[in-house]
Amino acid sequence: MYEIRGKYLWIEAHAYEGMNAERPPIKPEYLYEAVDDPDKTVAEGKTRVKAMKWIGKRTIIAYYDEYEEDIHVRSVSATRRKLV
Repeated sequence: MYEIRGKYLWIEAHAYEGMNAERPPIKPEYLYEAVDDPDKTVAEGKTRVKAMKWIGKRTIIAYYDEYEEDIHVRSVSATRRKLV
């Protein structure tokens, strides 16, 4: 398990599969960095967040729910465009 801002980070199966489906696959370290220190965040409701971080030559996009004690990553993708 990984901890960010004092909260446990959970990667749901769908998100993990999405990370592995990208070419090249998204390393968990990139996801941690995108959630912990994003270049841009967008609130999508009470707990839902979209975080984006330019890492290497692509933008990592993480969709997650942030609760009082946990962060649940729902989906992860990447694009070669600089969105931030």
